[in-house]
Amino acid sequence: RFSRTLLCSTVLAGSRMAGRRAPAVCNSFKKSWELCIAPGLARSASPNWWGQISFGSSTEKRLQTLACFTFSLYLLLPLIGWCWLAMFLLLINPLTLPFALAYLNFIFFFDSSPVDGKRGTFLRGSGAEGNWWRRYCDYFPMTIVKTAPLPATNKYVLGYHPHGVISVGAFGAFATYGARTLDLTLGEHSSRADRRGIDSLFPGLSLRLLTLSVNFYVPFAREYLLHLGACDASKKSFQRILAKGPGSGVVIVPGGAEESMIVEQGSISLVLEKRKGFVREAILAGAHLVPVLAWGENDLYQTRPEKHERDFAEGGV
Repeated sequence: RFSRTLLCSTVLAGSRMAGRRAPAVCNSFKKSWELCIAPGLARSASPNWWGQISFGSSTEKRLQTLACFTFSLYLLLPLIGWCWLAMFLLLINPLTLPFALAYLNFIFFFDSSPVDGKRGTFLRGSGAEGNWWRRYCDYFPMTIVKTAPLPATNKYVLGYHPHGVISVGAFGAFATYGARTLDLTLGEHSSRADRRGIDSLFPGLSLRLLTLSVNFYVPFAREYLLHLGACDASKKSFQRILAKGPGSGVVIVPGGAEESMIVEQGSISLVLEKRKGFVREAILAGAHLVPVLAWGENDLYQTRPEKHERDFAEGGV
């Protein structure tokens, strides 16, 4: 069951691609500046990247930058080390050793949350004024564009493209309720800041963003992801989540890490030929396939000017 149209698209307006290559609907979101730094803080091709960081001209913009920092490589990569360091300190302390061992045992052998999505999603927020993720999404700004209805009587597998460096748009649109919305099915022509989140466009749907399974073996940090509604990108996750029946759905970024290595500003390269497993699982579960295209995802981080060279098989991209 392949959709006849682009049912749901995530628009990262404010990036260069949004003004240069996006369809006409995206032009209304174009800003007067070019987004030349990634979420919060991005390293540019210049060695003097620190001097190019903008901390904003107002308290609100500074908070937006800080919000972006909470989902950027500048936090996520060190966070892995900090979490394992904290666990090591708990293990060497006789008073906390039993609790640390019990937690690790729970992670590796008993907790099924990463594959069945049973954890609550309270960290997604509500999208109300002052919400943390509202500031995160407004930094770009980020808008979810609805081009066709997705009835809650069906099951869905959403394929998000392109991957980008760390799938910023996928996180903002499907793991938070902070993104602005635009409903083309109602004839709207501009995004609405008073209506936030994917659930406001598609009521009754319960979507889970799938990510690398290794992320759920990092103590403490895994709880952060789980309560944002993230799950393990595995066959078991597809089967268990979609088995919940009508209204259930998963969001997958098929290109994965391989696609993140061919990010080039101003263009989109998709790794699809070698990634057909999500289509198979959708067919087996009787779920509808929904393409999601993110304009500007590849422009969020400045990449090196030289073109990435990879030896893909013919038809692999």
